[in-house]
Amino acid sequence: MASRRIRLLLTNDDGIYSEGLLSLARELKTDYDLVVIAPNEQKSGASHSITIHSSLMVEKLCISGLEGIPCFSVTGTPADCVKLGLSTLCGKVDLVVSGINHGNNLGADTFYSGTVGAAFEGCLMGVPSLALSKRVAGNYESYEPSIKWSKHALRFMCKEIENGARTCDLLNVNFPDLPDSEIKGARFTHLCSNVFEIESYYKISDCEYGIPKWGHPNSNFEDCDVNWLLEGYVTMTPLQIERCNCKELKRLQNMFDKELINGDG
Repeated sequence: MASRRIRLLLTNDDGIYSEGLLSLARELKTDYDLVVIAPNEQKSGASHSITIHSSLMVEKLCISGLEGIPCFSVTGTPADCVKLGLSTLCGKVDLVVSGINHGNNLGADTFYSGTVGAAFEGCLMGVPSLALSKRVAGNYESYEPSIKWSKHALRFMCKEIENGARTCDLLNVNFPDLPDSEIKGARFTHLCSNVFEIESYYKISDCEYGIPKWGHPNSNFEDCDVNWLLEGYVTMTPLQIERCNCKELKRLQNMFDKELINGDG
């Protein structure tokens, strides 16, 4: 009996017709069952936001090179696409794959990124997820190396699932903008802990300000995603839903209880 094919929900924040998403989908279609659900327009920076005050309009599309594969555009955020897909449009999938994003998502990027937000929505709905992003610095425009390494990351996550060793909710993967021959390998590493260095918002008029240029988070910490990517490595960082600083719970409880006992009332 033939083994069941892994089923993937593909999404992104660059929009349904972005090169990174469609190139990846066309490469994966021979080995995986796919459903593609993505925003109808650019939604970078949407983070993990969802639509709550309006309806979502959905259009089923026929996209060249993906004939026979369900493809939907949605007038919502990347997280909307995943929530709508898993709950209504496509049902059970084995993995959510978000990307390949046009631009890296390193360090503090992960708080703002719609690519990462969509992957986190998959995790919240009980599905392990991959967030895939390509650095864009004008060195190498082709997505081919990123697709090759995306397939490595995808196979790795699938093996984790098959072996019952799912200890990673989300794997955040970034690719250098280099030809494959110059990519040195992959490194599991920390997120850069420093915030962005950005220029000030610039004034256009009394009621309008222009968006500044955003650079990399800067870090003196050698073992982090920013530094490894700039050294020519694919970076892989496991992320999780839990945001509680669990190490501090007991200490803070004890201090608060003492404050209540020693306080005036």
